[in-house]
Amino acid sequence: EAMFGVFVGLGIENVTVSNDGGEEIEESAGGEEGQVSGQIRDPNQRLHDRLQMFHLAEIDLATVTTSEYLALKEPHWHTKGGWTTQRSFDGLERRLLHAMMTNGNFTIVITGNWRNMGYGGNHVWQAMAGKMEVLLTELFQRLGVTLAVRAVGLPPLEKEGLSVTPLEAAGLNVGGRETLVHAMGWSSILGGDVDMVIWEDDGVDDDETNKERKGDEFSAQLFDFFARQALLAGTSHLPFLWGGNFHVLRNLHQYADVDVGQLGNGLFGVPETTKEELAYTLPWASQYLKCEKDQLKTACR
Repeated sequence: EAMFGVFVGLGIENVTVSNDGGEEIEESAGGEEGQVSGQIRDPNQRLHDRLQMFHLAEIDLATVTTSEYLALKEPHWHTKGGWTTQRSFDGLERRLLHAMMTNGNFTIVITGNWRNMGYGGNHVWQAMAGKMEVLLTELFQRLGVTLAVRAVGLPPLEKEGLSVTPLEAAGLNVGGRETLVHAMGWSSILGGDVDMVIWEDDGVDDDETNKERKGDEFSAQLFDFFARQALLAGTSHLPFLWGGNFHVLRNLHQYADVDVGQLGNGLFGVPETTKEELAYTLPWASQYLKCEKDQLKTACR
């Protein structure tokens, strides 16, 4: 509800301030303390919208065999919570329960592209790992679990004084090419105690129906190598794999019993910035966040 309210607004109306006797305090009384009360505007619709924004679809990978069919079956998964399978979600529950019962660690690795490591980008993508740790650490502490979030990625190579041309650097940004070195030394660099891996590649859209940002075959092969290295590196259990190439995820789920899924961006229901002059009428976090019109995309960036 808190995260939903940040992007959509609190939805509170008829706000009044009254004293202990129930008498309403006038604005001219300025500074006088009282009890604030109000009403939630259309709470049932608000609950429905919130559930839609974070909805995590459960699909059957025995019948959903292609990313195109996934787009037909769950057309909005990419803008909601994402998708997983029932077996994979049960596996995630077991991992969390084991960490709680043993008062152990729960380790998350975020990788895929340097923009997610805090080197650039915008909004939550700029420091995804840091935001996740800040938001979830206290919750995990209350459950007796120590949360560890690791983020490993190469910085923008053209800014590091290396002999890399802008064109070559742009090529490394696509499809996990820059994470190849980490995949080759998975357990030494990323660790062998990982419970969850989030592959977030800014250069390739997980929604493979997006032709403008669809990865090539080499990208799929690199992710397959990365995923297999992640599974082989586990010292006690296999990590949950979020994100990456759909066909690779399905193959690992069906033939290697790997828990998989793809995360959505949660922008479903976020108000759209249609005009620059109207942007400031939106909640602060939503301003310039969702822009569909071409003439506004530059301003949104």
